[in-house]
Order: sequence, then structure tokens, then C-alpha cells
Amino acid sequence: MLAAAWLAGCGGGGGSGSDGGGSGGGTPPPAEVTVTGTITFDKPTVRPDNTLDLNQTERTPVRGATVEVLRASDGSLLASTVTDSSGSYSATVANTALRIRAKAQLLKSGSGGYDLEVRDNTGGNVLYALDSNQVTPSAASLRIDLNAPIGWGGTTYTGQRAAAPFAILDMLWRARELLQQAEPGLVLPPLDVFWAPANNGADCEGRPDPVTGDLGNTFYVGGNGLAATNACPATPPGIYVLGDASGDASDDADEFDPSVIAHEFAHYFQDRLGRDDSMGGPHALDHRLEPAIAFSEGWGNAFQGFVLDSPLYRDTFRTGGTAAFAFNMENDTQPFTSLVATGFYSEASVQEVFWDVFDGVGEAGDAIDLGYAAIHAVMRGAIVETPALTSIFSFAEGLAVDYPSQASAVRQRLLAEDIDGTGDFAENQTLPSAPDLLPVFRTLVPGVPVTVVSTDRYADGDGFFASYNRLGGRRYFRIDLPNGGNLDLSAQGPVGSDPDFLLYRQGAQQCANFALPCSGLDDSVVDGLETASYTGLAPGTYLLEVAECSNLGEPCRPGPPLGDTLITVRMNLP
Repeated sequence: MLAAAWLAGCGGGGGSGSDGGGSGGGTPPPAEVTVTGTITFDKPTVRPDNTLDLNQTERTPVRGATVEVLRASDGSLLASTVTDSSGSYSATVANTALRIRAKAQLLKSGSGGYDLEVRDNTGGNVLYALDSNQVTPSAASLRIDLNAPIGWGGTTYTGQRAAAPFAILDMLWRARELLQQAEPGLVLPPLDVFWAPANNGADCEGRPDPVTGDLGNTFYVGGNGLAATNACPATPPGIYVLGDASGDASDDADEFDPSVIAHEFAHYFQDRLGRDDSMGGPHALDHRLEPAIAFSEGWGNAFQGFVLDSPLYRDTFRTGGTAAFAFNMENDTQPFTSLVATGFYSEASVQEVFWDVFDGVGEAGDAIDLGYAAIHAVMRGAIVETPALTSIFSFAEGLAVDYPSQASAVRQRLLAEDIDGTGDFAENQTLPSAPDLLPVFRTLVPGVPVTVVSTDRYADGDGFFASYNRLGGRRYFRIDLPNGGNLDLSAQGPVGSDPDFLLYRQGAQQCANFALPCSGLDDSVVDGLETASYTGLAPGTYLLEVAECSNLGEPCRPGPPLGDTLITVRMNLP
């Protein structure tokens, strides 16, 4: 595996350490040599206003990284090892001219295994690495230290930004450590993190372009990634990190924002080791969100706090991180509290509940004492198994079942956030500002039509996404099929509307590849009627999602949203 060319050879002291002295007159050279050293990277300090100071750095160990000893003549591998918690490594090899390569890779096989790597998406997805100069040993011991510099020249970047991939790797190490402390032996699915200096806030027709670096934002994409379109290349699965420091007012680089990296790692965890029903899309603390994305984003914000052991979330931007956005989940600092009402639809409410479960007994109203291991168990258990959505309701129910002694304290904490529904299906949840959006989950029974409203009222002027992930755009129904079997569904809206629906069981869409006749996604604007049939369904509880397609924005249907649209849903058992 080749080093990224712009990092190759920037040793920061490689080959300049002690080689143990000369071999002495007439003494034959040793047959083997033990190479030791420390791998480090420079990390900027953080000012009191949460901005970065790239002129004041801290030398930080690179932990758990793969270190290779390479034969200088042909690049062949002599030995491979990993750094310890202090960044140190050691390897004994045949005595020959050699180089040291430190990879931006955390790799372990077997129980507790992982493969976490940082790659250059604009450079053919090559793995980042740091190389020493060539060294010819003259004694039985040799020390080669490597340090990855930031490349900062005082007011702008003037050198190689070699520290960036290793700063990202350090965050991966810390997140991995948290998970495996809670669940020893846990095997982490492979994860690639893509970073490049060219990664910027532009996009390709509303999609990321990893080849050019037009990403739009730092994000995680799971599954098989995003398929190519006529205009945009495919986006492989992984975390994509902004690196833009071009000097524009809009530039943003996230490699030294551990909160941002850990937040995206939380999405990877929920996607690959838990369950995430979120549809993604833009979100903010002042948005009224659909329950699954409110839960997913609140989880991500809280998780970074678990990793860093701090309630502070920090995101810097502009060249050199000279501006910052930050909030504190414990102290309710602005803009955390005033921008949005509390509720099950608020990522702010979700993250605060998560944090109070984690941090032990604290301020008034927080009598919960569970810690991360309890959260981890629910995210790996009840959240995966819920017949409803992955939401704050299913999380709270999982906690109550697993830790009954804490159920009352959790309930009181939820009530403080105006989350008063109970059970996975949010029974008796109130919503005085929008009673027409209740119940959160309606129950559908054979032969009894139920009418709901799909709305665009919380779109906040976003014409492209509209209410794609906003409260009320999608409506949910519980369907109990104790005997399984066949199912006919219909959704009737007014003429000119386009109602759509999807059927799920524990987060799994029940129509493979959205194929007919059970997709529920036909174009129905002529008569406003959508129908679908499902056969051979297993016994169990199902979740039906219904929406007016135009209210979900251009990802569903071009054109202006219809806004409040009444949709009548019917179920029959043929």
C-alpha cells in the first residue's frame, strides 16, 4: 500500500535520531538491528473562545497505528508492528538500509478486531502515511522518531498538512476505546475516513463528489454508499471530512474538530452495530425534526461528549479555525435552549437526555446514574429490536426495561423535555402546538380507514429538502399481524396529490429494491391514490410510513410542496 505522495518522506526527524553509535574498527556489522521510536503529530491548542491556535501546538502520540519497517532498496516489508499508548514502537529486522512508515491505520484481527483507516478521496483513495528518510544502521539498535507537522505558516498553510490524517486517527482510537471498554471483544466493522485539503462545502447537484472534494459538509454514508449519477461519481461508504483552508470566508476544515469526527463515528456505530432509521438530510438545533433523525443527531452530539468526556460540542471553521460554533449539553448555553421548543422532535432534547444518563447525578432534575455502558447496551439491544422507530421513546423504554431502578428518574428527565409519551410507540404523547400531528404512531386495523395530515409547515424555507426530515412530513402507523399472511394497503389523498408509503419491520423495508407491486411509491397525482399488496409477511408488528411526496422535497418529487395534505389510509387482509 503506497503512501500518499504529498506525505511521503516528511519525517519530521525521521532518520535523525541516535543510531547507537558506530560499529567500531574491524567489528563486523550486526546481523540484526532493533529499531525503536515514537510516532507523534502536532495538534493545535484551543483558545477560551473555542477557536484554534495553530501557532501553539502540542505534540501528541499516534496510538495504535500500523508501523512498517521497509527495505530501502525495493520497499519490501521487513517487519510490521503497532504503536502503543505512548506512540512508541519496536521491531527487530535484518540489518539493511531501511525506512520507517507510519500508516494512518488502526488494524487488529480476531476478538476485539478493527480496521479503521484515513484515506485521500481526491487522490485515488490512497491510505495516508508518514515516511522517514533512508537510514543505514551501524549498530544493533537504531532510533527513528517521526512527527507529523501541521504545516501552518503563521497566517495560512505553507507546508504539508501531514498532521491532519493522524489527528483524525486519534479520534478514531478514542471512539474505538470507548466502545470496546463497554463491550470487550466487540469486533468493529471496517471503516474508511476520507479527508483531503480539497474537501469543501460545494456539491454536485445536491450530492457529494468525492473525486473533486465537493462534499457539501462533513458526513457519514453507510450501506453500499451512493451510486453514481450521470453528473456525479459514486460515493463509497465511510466518513467524509472537510479540509478546505483556501482562505475564503466560507472555508471549513474539520480535521482538528474532534467533536465533529466523533459525531460522524456515532452514525457509523448506529448504522453498523445498532440500527438507525434516520433518513438523513440537513438538521440543526432549531429544527423540528422527524423522530428518528432527532434521535440519530442527538445521539451523535452526545456520543462525542462520551468520547471526549465533556459536555462541550465544538466545531471550528474559516482558515486556521479562527471562528467557532459551540454549545454545552450540561449548562444549556446558547444557542442550545432558545432556538427550539423541547420535545421528542428536538435533537437538543435528545442529546441532553443522553448526556444526563451518561454523566451521573447532577443538576436539579437529573437523578440518573447509569454511564456509557448502559447506553451502549440499549443501543445494541432495544434500539435494534424495537418494532417502532429508533427514537427517544424506544431508547427510554429500553433503559426502563434494562434498568428498572432508574425508570422513574429517566421518566422525570423526559418530562422535563416535554417528552411524555410512554413505550416504544409514544402512547399518550402530547403536542399542544400541533395536535393534528398526534398520535405519533396511529394503530391501523383491517377495514377501518384512518385520516392523517402530511405537512410542510416546519420546512424553514428549504425549497430543495422541504419537510424531507421534518416533523409531520411523514406519518406513522402501527400494524399488528399476529398470524402474518397477506396485506393490502391504500392511501388516498386529494386529486393532484402524490401520497406514498413504505412498510417496515424492525427497520427493514418490506419490498426488496422498492419493486412492484408492493412499493407504495407510484406516481399517483392523477387520482391521488396509492395502493400496494404484500404477500407472505411473517407474524409480528409492522410500521407503515405515509407521506405526501411533494412535502418531502426534491429527493421525492420536484416542484413546490402541497403543504397540509389529508391522506386516508386503509388496510385489508385478503
